[in-house]
Amino acid sequence: MLPSSRFPALARRVPLLLLLALLACFVALSGGQAGAQPPAPGLTLLASGLDGVLLELNTPDYTLSPSVQAPGFQRITLPQGLEYGEVAEPGQPRLPAKTVLVALPPGATPVLQVQIDETGPRRRVPAIEPAPLEVPQFDAAADGQDAEIMAGGQALHSYTGTAQIYTLAPVAPAGPHQAATLGEIGYLRDQRYVRVHLQPFELTPAGELTLHRRLRVAIAFTAVDAAALAAPARPDPYFASTLAGAFINFAEARSWQPAVAP
Repeated sequence: MLPSSRFPALARRVPLLLLLALLACFVALSGGQAGAQPPAPGLTLLASGLDGVLLELNTPDYTLSPSVQAPGFQRITLPQGLEYGEVAEPGQPRLPAKTVLVALPPGATPVLQVQIDETGPRRRVPAIEPAPLEVPQFDAAADGQDAEIMAGGQALHSYTGTAQIYTLAPVAPAGPHQAATLGEIGYLRDQRYVRVHLQPFELTPAGELTLHRRLRVAIAFTAVDAAALAAPARPDPYFASTLAGAFINFAEARSWQPAVAP
């Protein structure tokens, strides 16, 4: 359940003005505490329920180090222990990113809203290591028919593998950076999900890098199928561990799972 609906019972017992005063005091005290702990780095599930999920990604400061695979380029490095993927087409700069699967209730349509987007200073950086281009390699010195492939009457030299070429491809002008977006909707086993992309690094074509160090994102579930939800849930015991590792909100989603065909 999202934070806006966490305290319905309390709200019925305490007059509204008193409740608001108590909340204001709590916020003031918690915000003014000396030595308050910073948010934990990485991705955190703050709230989850039938109406949606609340996610927060805190990305600590990065360092730049020379690329081993691509001399002349720099690689973005995050502190050890943080598991980030990357978003990059071949020939485009490698930027750390986070992708998470959110399980959906029956019939639900996900709607994303960025609630907090805190950024650090924009910095001009050297060329960032690009994702490699895969170039096929052939053995021009191969002899004999066993080492050749016949195609359209032409003898092609034997294929030996691929080489990774690190070169920056031209960057087409893009629109405003979107730090959080919804991806495809799919199924894992019989559980419907949506893929959520979080991109805390923003790099302009001019080589200016901005870190979106704190992202808080709400994904609301709308148009939930109440009839399907009322049907008895039948968790899938054979794939429970797989689903638990795949979905960030599996603890709630296990009660939404439809009957699984044998």
